[in-house]
Amino acid sequence: MKKLWIILLTLFVFGCSSQPMPKDWHPITTITERPGIPSVSDGTITTVSPYLIVKDIDKFWKDYPLGSARLEALRRHEVIHAKSQESYGGGKIAWLRRYLFEKKFRWEEEKKGWREEILHLKNTGHGLNIDAIAEALSGKGYSNMVSFAEARRWVMDVIAGRA
Repeated sequence: MKKLWIILLTLFVFGCSSQPMPKDWHPITTITERPGIPSVSDGTITTVSPYLIVKDIDKFWKDYPLGSARLEALRRHEVIHAKSQESYGGGKIAWLRRYLFEKKFRWEEEKKGWREEILHLKNTGHGLNIDAIAEALSGKGYSNMVSFAEARRWVMDVIAGRA
């Protein structure tokens, strides 16, 4: 939880390099770098609409090359978060507050994004490591919002078309 809060704060405190995003990322318009933060993985990607926040823009484009299924899967995931933030009744700040401090809300929001990401990768013939996804969903990066068993069960349900 603290990690997510620190990422958001650093976005507004530090000057960061940025680039425009392709138009199909709307409402995300800009990719921006965050400074290194102890205990936050360099691979952590965060969306605070209209920004996609990464540790290193060049590394991001190497890991997610234009035209790749991985980039499209991630785009679908992050655009869901951006649209949810933009349309949230209490406003973007209220959405962020709930996401940071309410595990159940964060789990529901991540299920929306991850469902799109998983289904895109599945439908384009890419292998899915169920345990790795469940580990990510249940781990420190999401402040242990759900148990590994629940995350794994949910991922399997998505793949099977039950969720």
